[in-house]
Amino acid sequence: MTVALERTLSRCSEIHAEYELQTIRLRESCEKQGFEAGFRLFFDQLVALIDDYQRLQRQHQMQFREQVGDALKGALHDTMIVNRIIHHLQEKCGHQKALRIIIPTAVKLPEGADASNYQFTDDNHITVQNDMDAIRFPSESLCRQWLHHADEKVAPTEAVMSHLAPDVLRDIASQLIGLSNQIPLTSTYSEHQQEEHDESD
Repeated sequence: MTVALERTLSRCSEIHAEYELQTIRLRESCEKQGFEAGFRLFFDQLVALIDDYQRLQRQHQMQFREQVGDALKGALHDTMIVNRIIHHLQEKCGHQKALRIIIPTAVKLPEGADASNYQFTDDNHITVQNDMDAIRFPSESLCRQWLHHADEKVAPTEAVMSHLAPDVLRDIASQLIGLSNQIPLTSTYSEHQQEEHDESD
């Protein structure tokens, strides 16, 4: 009778221990699934945020470049600047009177200028001509050269920025893989409890 009772109590203890172990494993599984779902959502949103940021950054850079180009062209259409360019070209021609000046249509003639000496063109350049020679100020190509020079200056920074986000995401993924290979603390604690239970039996 005593032996049967001891066996019954021992079996009850085993069933209780198995129940506790299953409960712990179920809790760990739920925690893991919840963590995976939550982290997947967080990581997806992080990647989407970085993608949006890079897209907007590229859009901003393109718009800024266009605005700088328009500002350069606008500056070279300014009446005062155009007048200085014409004066410089006239010096190259020796200030001869028989000069024909070709300017973009967007340029306003300076006050007091003799309109008969001017000719307008749809091209973006300024030219001073006489009967034999012509000297041109290449506004369009000059703007392109300035923009190209600016692009070369910022190219190293843009290269670093383009690799920054992928490198960070790759580093995060590598660390997460390392963490996923580690044994969870709750599982270690459960195994320790099971060992103590086995020793007590």
